[in-house]
Amino acid sequence: MNYILADFNKHRALLPFTYTRPTSAIRCGILTLKEKWEQRLNTNVSHLTEDYLQTKYPLTETNDNVVIAGNIFATNELCEAINALKLGQKLMYNDTVVAYRATAV
Repeated sequence: MNYILADFNKHRALLPFTYTRPTSAIRCGILTLKEKWEQRLNTNVSHLTEDYLQTKYPLTETNDNVVIAGNIFATNELCEAINALKLGQKLMYNDTVVAYRATAV
C-alpha cells in the first residue's frame, strides 16, 4: 500500500501556516504530523496538497493508494482501521472523510 496525506481543504482553517506547507507538515511537538504517521505506519508517506506546493512536497501514486486526512493525529487504532480498508472503501467520522483506499487519487 502507498500512503498519501491529503489536505482535504482543511488547510484553509490553518492559514497562514499552510501558505507554505501542507497540513501534515505542521509540527505538533518535536515531530510533524507526517513524521508521526510515518512512525506509526512504518513507511514513507507523500503529500496531496495545493498545486503550488506539490513541487516541494511531491505526490507518489501507485495502483493501491490509501489517502489519509493529513490534519489528523496518527494512533495505533486508527492505523489498524485504515490498514483494514479494502479498495473502494472509505473511513468516515460524522460527515468527514478520514481515509479512503483507491487505485487512483
